[in-house]
Amino acid sequence: MIPIAIIEVIELCLILILCAQNAYAFVILLLGQVQIKYYEWGIFENPENFLQKSVNFFLKFFVGVGPYIYKKTANHSWFVSKLLYLLYFLLFGIVSIIFFNIFSHLIRLLSY
Repeated sequence: MIPIAIIEVIELCLILILCAQNAYAFVILLLGQVQIKYYEWGIFENPENFLQKSVNFFLKFFVGVGPYIYKKTANHSWFVSKLLYLLYFLLFGIVSIIFFNIFSHLIRLLSY
């Protein structure tokens, strides 16, 4: 049996990750290439030590979905690219909410 406080902390951590992903994806929707350049500036191309690898992991774990989707949709015209990105962004938001609810119900079910 898992205490309810631990379940709530796990849920809050998951909410933090999903909200960070969605917020950064929204900023990319607004700023586009400017924000992508800023993201790429923070990523090490060939990380050589633990610090560089941990920075890459942190950035990709917390804000990596937006740049990934942006790069996948960038090979179309500007309008189509923005439209596809908007659709992916909305889909990712809906999937995030569904994933959180399923995860929350499963972890609460397993705790009893």
